[in-house]
Amino acid sequence: MEDAKLFYSEVLGVILALGNKYMDKTPPHIIKFLRKNCDYSKIPEIDGNIRLEDQNISEDSKMFIMLLKFNYWCESEDERKEMYSLMKNNEIKHQKELEEKYNIDNIFKKDNKESKAMVKQEKNSLLDKIKTFLKKIFKKN
Repeated sequence: MEDAKLFYSEVLGVILALGNKYMDKTPPHIIKFLRKNCDYSKIPEIDGNIRLEDQNISEDSKMFIMLLKFNYWCESEDERKEMYSLMKNNEIKHQKELEEKYNIDNIFKKDNKESKAMVKQEKNSLLDKIKTFLKKIFKKN
């Protein structure tokens, strides 16, 4: 629940920092919800001279702000299309990263290399055991 309050606080803080122009473009029910559910002590200080990406707020808050911009704050259809293209490219990039990370073939390749290394080590230890055994036998004779 604390994470949600922080999220609402961050989003409200950004909207307040942007000023009345953006406050007026945001549907009243969203502003009302944010004000009702935020923790006013956690509203961040937003520096207007620093890009939103570089502000000290969560990625979830940044994504929500981007959705607000797309849905309510874009000034023109061209700006909306540009935002859509950016979001689409980011999603494609994110999906490729997930696909590479969780690709079944890659998971088995990594495990296969580790398995081969363990088998090789076991073979070496088995050979070492045989050598040690043979040395003991020959030393006794």
